[in-house]
Amino acid sequence: MIGSLNQETTALFVVDIQTSFLKSVVQIDEIIINNKCLIESFFELKIPILMSQHNKKKFGEIVEPLRYCERLSSSPLSIIKVFDKTTYSMYTEELGQYIQENLPYLKSIILTGLESHVCVLQTALNLLEKGYEVHVLNDAVASVNSKELKSSLKRMKQSGVFLTSTESIIYQILLNDNHPNFKKIEEFNAQRLFQLNNITFFLPYLSSSGNPPEKSIPVCISQLPRPSEMVGYTF
Repeated sequence: MIGSLNQETTALFVVDIQTSFLKSVVQIDEIIINNKCLIESFFELKIPILMSQHNKKKFGEIVEPLRYCERLSSSPLSIIKVFDKTTYSMYTEELGQYIQENLPYLKSIILTGLESHVCVLQTALNLLEKGYEVHVLNDAVASVNSKELKSSLKRMKQSGVFLTSTESIIYQILLNDNHPNFKKIEEFNAQRLFQLNNITFFLPYLSSSGNPPEKSIPVCISQLPRPSEMVGYTF
């Protein structure tokens, strides 16, 4: 098992990126930007995207930038599916049945989301038990503190999870720049990098006093301009 990927036998699982975590999870803004890029890229590649939300009444809905992506599921392609859950693991009986009926060819799962030491970890272990190859993106998962993130990534690696990153996984699937979707995926990735490098410019949540505010993220990330639209801006 070396962790190679085939576009035809791969799916993206996004775990519980919900509104209640916006003020508590470390680097939540980067996590949302990376996941948005992944969802847009995988939608373009027609790779199935399964998303979960845990106890929606308590923890809220999927954050708005990713709900924007979720609304792509109204497309005739309809490759995005959202599952409600109350167990920590995303791999519920409902999800297992869905895979059996709709994705019987599935071999590799790219796993992202929150929190890495609880729901992501338990989802990864369940998927490994079911015989899937699991790839966790270390820049697209997070926890309430960096120690939990570090220990959970180590724990998953010990169990056989492949650890990688958003950009690495995108290019691993593309294989080369002759891929028919290469230019569009490059555009998504360029937008991601631009947003990550200019978060403080685009997310004006600093207090008037200049002191760091309570950790939060506005709902307008999905509206961030692309690099080509930034002519005339200074930093």
